[in-house]
Amino acid sequence: MKNVNIKAFIGMTVITGFVLWFLLLFLFKIEVGITWAALRTIPSVVTVEFILWLIFASWAWKSHFFQGWLIKVPVLEGKWSGTLQTTWQASNNTTAGPIQVELVVKQSFLRTSCTMRTSEMTSQSFAVEFLEDPDSGIKKLIYTYGSVTKASVRKKSPIHYGTAVLELIDTPSRMLRGKYWTDRRTTGDIDLKYIGEA
Repeated sequence: MKNVNIKAFIGMTVITGFVLWFLLLFLFKIEVGITWAALRTIPSVVTVEFILWLIFASWAWKSHFFQGWLIKVPVLEGKWSGTLQTTWQASNNTTAGPIQVELVVKQSFLRTSCTMRTSEMTSQSFAVEFLEDPDSGIKKLIYTYGSVTKASVRKKSPIHYGTAVLELIDTPSRMLRGKYWTDRRTTGDIDLKYIGEA
C-alpha cells in the first residue's frame, strides 16, 4: 500500500461506510440508531463498499481526482519512446549510439512493470519503485531489470542485469530522463517521451 496515503484512505473508507449506512437506513425507512433493524443493514454496507473498492482498484485510482491527496504514484502506464546512449566503448575507442528504445509501462493499483526494447534486446523489470523527494518534489521511477539479448549478438552483448533511475518531467512535455547501470559495468543515459497508450 505504498501507493496510497494511508490516513486519507482510512478516512475515506470510514466516511464512505457511514454515508452508505445512512443512505440504506433512509431508503428502507429505518430509524437511525443502534437497533437490530439498523444493524442488519451493515452486511449490505460492507458488500457495497467492497464493490466500490473493486471498482477503485480496477481503474478509478487512475483518475486525476485521486492523484496527489490519495494516490501518491503518478499514472505512467503507456508507451514511451526515445534514445539510450551508452558509455561503453569498443576496442577501437568508439561509442555506439544513440540507440532507439521503447519503454512500455504497465500499471495496476498494486503493481508496476517496465519492459524496454531495442533492436537487439528486451529488458523486463522484476522490482519497481516510485519515489518523490519531499523537499524538491522531484519524482523518480526506479526499476531493476533483467536484459535478454538476441542470440545473434549475445557474444558481444551477454544476458545481464541492471537498474534504471528515471526522473519524471511533466513540462513542457511528459518525459522520463535518467541513467542506467549494469552488472557488465556499463552505464548510460536514457531519454524518453510519452507517446500514448500501449
